[in-house]
Amino acid sequence: MNQTQKPTSTLSWRAMLNYGVGDMGLNFYWQGAGYFLLYFYTDVVGLPNTTAGIVYAIGGFVDAISDPAMGVIADRTRTRWGRYRPYLLFGAIPLGISFMLLFTAPWALPAQWVIVGAIVTHIVFRLCYTAVSIPYGALGARLTFNATQRTRLAGVRMLFGAIGGVLIVLFATSFRNVMSDKFAFLWASAFAGIVGAGLIYLTFAGTIERRLSDASNQQGVSNSYAVNKIATLLLANKPFIILVASIFLLTIANMIIIKTILYRFEYILKAPAAGGIAIILMTAAPLLAIPCWVWAYMKFDKRPAFLAGCGFTLVSLVALYFSGQHNTFTAITAYVFIAIGFSAFAVGFWSILPDTIDYGHWKSGRRMESGLIGFASATQKIAIALAGLTVGLMLDMFGYQANHEQQQETLNALHNFSVLIPILLIFLSGIVFSLYSITSKNHAAIMDKIANNKT
Repeated sequence: MNQTQKPTSTLSWRAMLNYGVGDMGLNFYWQGAGYFLLYFYTDVVGLPNTTAGIVYAIGGFVDAISDPAMGVIADRTRTRWGRYRPYLLFGAIPLGISFMLLFTAPWALPAQWVIVGAIVTHIVFRLCYTAVSIPYGALGARLTFNATQRTRLAGVRMLFGAIGGVLIVLFATSFRNVMSDKFAFLWASAFAGIVGAGLIYLTFAGTIERRLSDASNQQGVSNSYAVNKIATLLLANKPFIILVASIFLLTIANMIIIKTILYRFEYILKAPAAGGIAIILMTAAPLLAIPCWVWAYMKFDKRPAFLAGCGFTLVSLVALYFSGQHNTFTAITAYVFIAIGFSAFAVGFWSILPDTIDYGHWKSGRRMESGLIGFASATQKIAIALAGLTVGLMLDMFGYQANHEQQQETLNALHNFSVLIPILLIFLSGIVFSLYSITSKNHAAIMDKIANNKT
């Protein structure tokens, strides 16, 4: 169903909640793979470090192609359910199954076939995730066209996403405490696959795509654009480029931090149980932090709040650098504050991205929702692939050997890499985002011009 909506119309809390639960399901998959998959490859499946990094990177580079392609496909879709909702309806169950397969290694096969199985299941999972997540993100841009409401919607979405992350970590950690990792990850992925698919279906059933009444829509060409013009439209959208570049740097930093957590507590601090606690607290921290960041974005506007997140995260990483090798409690505390800092970017990205879509619509007269979200997502996935590959290569370079006592030089190198590189990347991200120019005031003016057919 499509409905015309003015930029000032109110988005109900019920609609926000219906949308948010879908991100809980998506984060079962995303957080589960983010926290555990590389460790699963190296320490459970037994893949060589660099091979594990390559397998992880392959999925990201597949996304670099599939995410923009999915964006174009979704923008051109026309069904009685709308452009984006059909992909939630028909993609939820395949996505859940693909996540289960991701943590089901073909143990009895020769080593080379185990590698092939890991590559195939990873690619299948990434394709299924793309088919659901890109339309899901674009759907959020169609629920409201008001900048302030988008910040609230992003906050609700991120809260549900954080809950999803907490639940998958809790289940995986609980299973790991009572059974071998081989079976623990299998049961946790089965839980996530079933429940996550149901939550995504709830979003399909409880949301309505709305249509912005503008000149393009009246002519029947909204969201219609030639592929060869996409690059031109992207380059003309400076705020979008700034946002994507900033998030690219932040994503690499975040993935390096996440993918080295278990190694830190397992080998540097020699407190593997504390690693599970740290991950649980990191995924739970956004439940308290996200409402605070939503308030900051609404109170001080989006650029100041985003830059505040950069500063907060940098200070937390400095604390981890000076404490993360020696004291388990202070390391856990530092990781929790790092998670609080990164919550600012989770809220900011999904609040700011729709504004850049509106900006591009105003500048070009063409509305690219799923297309722009696809390109933004592809950039993130490339960053994730590079981070996974880099961690795998660095583990080999440092002399890391899974399930063995590590040399002190290896531990020192791992510690420095996992903190100093993210510090540099976050600092650079803050510099880039300081150039962002859309404010709540000029966004309102942009929406007025679009609504009045003055594009």
